Amino acid sequence: MAHADAWLQAALVFSSTLLFVAVILCARATTWAQTASDNRRSLQWWMSVDVGTTILVVRVLQGLLTADSSIAISRSFMRLHWREMHKDGGLQLADLLALSPTTSLLGTIRIVFSGHLKSSTRMWAIARTLLTTLPWIAGVLLFARTSLITVFDTATVYDVTSGIGPFNASLVKPFLESLKAPGLEQTVIPYSYSSVIYNLIINPLFSTVADPTHCKQSEKDLECASYVLSGGLSFTAPWTPNGYPDHPLVKIGGVPTIQIEFQGRSESLPFGKSDCMRYGTNTTLIAAKLCLTTIGGSMGAGLFLCDGVEDGKCEADNSTPKITTTMSFARREATVLAARSNLTIMGVSNITSPDPIAITTADVAAYMSALSWLLDYPAANIPAASSIIEIFWSNKQDLNNSFADGILLQSFRSLLAFPVWLFNSNNYGNTNLSTKVLNPGLPPDFYTTAAVVAPVVKLQFDTTLLVIFICLQGIVLIALWISLMWLFWPWQTSTTVPPAISAFPVADFLFKASTLQVSDEHRDSLRRAETSKILQKASVARIYTDGEVRERVIRSD
Repeated sequence: MAHADAWLQAALVFSSTLLFVAVILCARATTWAQTASDNRRSLQWWMSVDVGTTILVVRVLQGLLTADSSIAISRSFMRLHWREMHKDGGLQLADLLALSPTTSLLGTIRIVFSGHLKSSTRMWAIARTLLTTLPWIAGVLLFARTSLITVFDTATVYDVTSGIGPFNASLVKPFLESLKAPGLEQTVIPYSYSSVIYNLIINPLFSTVADPTHCKQSEKDLECASYVLSGGLSFTAPWTPNGYPDHPLVKIGGVPTIQIEFQGRSESLPFGKSDCMRYGTNTTLIAAKLCLTTIGGSMGAGLFLCDGVEDGKCEADNSTPKITTTMSFARREATVLAARSNLTIMGVSNITSPDPIAITTADVAAYMSALSWLLDYPAANIPAASSIIEIFWSNKQDLNNSFADGILLQSFRSLLAFPVWLFNSNNYGNTNLSTKVLNPGLPPDFYTTAAVVAPVVKLQFDTTLLVIFICLQGIVLIALWISLMWLFWPWQTSTTVPPAISAFPVADFLFKASTLQVSDEHRDSLRRAETSKILQKASVARIYTDGEVRERVIRSD
């Protein structure tokens, strides 16, 4: 029958295994939470544990695992050397030093590199060193390269139409005609449209800054800018459902978006007379000429300012204040995260590769019609000082000042992005679109789902280092289970069971073992020996357990 300390060893091995499993489950909880978030499922309570609690729980569990497995390893080696001492041949002193927990780590390393000891002794020292240090190494690696990620707890999922599609030239004419009332000669420009023009591309309700994919930014050209127009919740129908006050965000997946890139100021764009339209009268000073043209699938645009239009002329020369750019378009899809409270876009993720859109002459003609509707203030009977052109004309002396680009250049880019914003299938430039309902006539790309969500910040463990932790700690546990099975193997008899092992290895050695088969000369040498001398003499002495075995050995001598 095994001693009580053998059952204690079994308890240590079982508890180490349970702690090992608990650490892995806690470390993997973030991955499972991320999977649930991606699949738009509600997070279980254990998936919603915050970062601080996760660090506390995992650190405590891993610390207990390290301590538990270290104690179990130490006891396993103690039982091993006591069993060897209990045999008739006893145990060589060098092997005892390699196996005993009373030998320090430095002493074990000295044994590993000693040239006076046999290979088996050094292998025992290596095994003990590795199995003792592996839990500590594994614990350090587990917390290396951790990071924070945000997952989302889903309250509800509902069907929506969402996104911004490419500029649709066919929508311009029907929309402009729909604004004309019978007997009304002026062009109508609703304030709901003109009010968004100046900051459209930087408005977080509709747009997000993106990394350029077409234009290239250099030290000499700092005006390369890129924006993704997704529309956010403003372009999502129907409205977000009421309720769920603890879930402040909406996450919309697979949203069609348009990326617009602007390539700096293009001073030498090839504008012809047919590429330009003039806006203003000979009775006001505020006037401008807008030019659009195609350039290799992109669109070149320029706004030239002048003091009034005389005889329909607003000619440009080198001294004419102007602002120019080249822009390109691309289709993309993305996941959009927006706030329920104010519809602000909080972020765009999972964005697909850009699919460039080539600009044709027909697109440029329809684009010019849309922009002329906005800029031709005499046709809309708008005072010159209230026209869209006014912001550029009143700052024409600053058009080439880089400090003013934050306002003027962004306003010009917003003006150029406006036709895409309004005249795509999912905005009211499409006269067939109904207010905030699922419209059956939209292209399939606009149909998707949205989820009402709450963000949860989680601690993410590095997958590679987690695997290494599992492997290193797994080696220790395998060794412990092998030693445990050997300890409780059925063929073990009472005559082979060593003395009970206490928590005091020195006391056990003093009262339960005897040193035999060592001459007085070697004994005197060992009394005076330093570390190296002890290792040289360790092979001349053997250790036995006290009792009947010792008496049998003495009689045999």
